[in-house]
Amino acid sequence: MSNEPFNGLTMPVFTAFSWAGQDQAIQYALGQLEEFIKQMHLRLSREAQTIFPQRGLDKTSQGVFLARDLETQRDLYMTFHASATAFRYAVTLSDRVALNRAFKAIQNDQSGFYDAVSELGENWELRIQQMEYDPESEEATHYKDLFKGAANALTPSESAEMIERAVYLNSEEKWLATIQLSKRVTAEFISAMGTAVTGEVAKEVDELLPVLRFLTGGVKRATTSRKKTAKKKATATRKKTTSASAIAEDEVQSFTYVAQLKPLHINRGFVNMTEAHWPFFSINSRTVTRDVILKYEEVVDRKSAVWRMVPSDKARLVLSDTARDWLADNFSPNDEIQITAKKQGPDKKDKIEIEIEMVS
Repeated sequence: MSNEPFNGLTMPVFTAFSWAGQDQAIQYALGQLEEFIKQMHLRLSREAQTIFPQRGLDKTSQGVFLARDLETQRDLYMTFHASATAFRYAVTLSDRVALNRAFKAIQNDQSGFYDAVSELGENWELRIQQMEYDPESEEATHYKDLFKGAANALTPSESAEMIERAVYLNSEEKWLATIQLSKRVTAEFISAMGTAVTGEVAKEVDELLPVLRFLTGGVKRATTSRKKTAKKKATATRKKTTSASAIAEDEVQSFTYVAQLKPLHINRGFVNMTEAHWPFFSINSRTVTRDVILKYEEVVDRKSAVWRMVPSDKARLVLSDTARDWLADNFSPNDEIQITAKKQGPDKKDKIEIEIEMVS
């Protein structure tokens, strides 16, 4: 709808939706949002594109979407809306057939669903609503919340009770239990990313995949056929870990850190570090990701990156698909992995090399 080049979701995009927004400004903002969703969809992983094959602009709600079905609300969909002060993402499932499919998958692995939701952290809000449903008009109205709060605030017992209640409600014609995950990010933070916002938001959507698999009824991660490598036993010598204070004060050109892997880390292909490690990777206060050269065994991988997790500022090594497969083939829950990071020069923009190894 616009011939303007994509400049990122800059502040004019957000201010266009303020109370004083003008039609010309809104049309410009919608054009930038439409270009954002096009480019962001191209940057999604193959699995995320399979889950959300549809994308587009919704002029009525003045937002953009990813969806499984051309009729958006018939299945899982994700919306993105800009307001004067924030950018909101929301994953929604409200169709009864699709909900029944999702809840069946969740019932079959309630602990897996709980782990996937909990890992999202406090920035994501989970809302399970009990809706009163009119079969004649096919309209649903809010009755009460079964749960509404930070995704990581849900306890295992609350999760199990809530799922059982939702399954029952969806079996009754007059009730419906809907699911929504949402997150708000400040307009300033999104605006500062410039055109890189498409890649950064695509990574966040990919981070949702463990939850999305449940909400789509148990879709498995797409994999390429590969030769399994024999499970490696500890081959690396454990090095002395670098003190957090030395890293945080930018006193070192390299550091060593040992992390213990959880099932979720292996399944999703990432390794968490700490808040103290992020300054080592940060170029400036606006840095949100840092590409790295990753080495493991005899492989040199240039598609992995370190992310800054908001708001904790923890550093997270996010592995490429190939490195993720290697991690899954060679590591088990509670194994320890040693990270050795080294700057290739004194400038903050110089490349960083990371070696990962199993240790005893």
